[in-house]
Amino acid sequence: MIMGTLIGNKSYTLFEYLCMSLIGVGVALFGRKSSSKVSSKLQNANVPLGYTLCLANLAFDGGCISWGKGLLKALLIKISPPAPCQ
Repeated sequence: MIMGTLIGNKSYTLFEYLCMSLIGVGVALFGRKSSSKVSSKLQNANVPLGYTLCLANLAFDGGCISWGKGLLKALLIKISPPAPCQ
């Protein structure tokens, strides 16, 4: 959503921002949950690196989608519609 707003000049409703925020909070809370089984399996896990890679993936994915939609929109304006079949 952020990349769509910054790159694609999209606007969203307050409800959509609220839903996105609730999803983000839910993912963050789920990620903070730990147990002894998980801790023993992931003793050498690099959690900050994992979160950084996840955020980078989301940012680049959102940016690419917004850029692609803008490019497609620009190309569709330049292409005339095909003539109907006779």
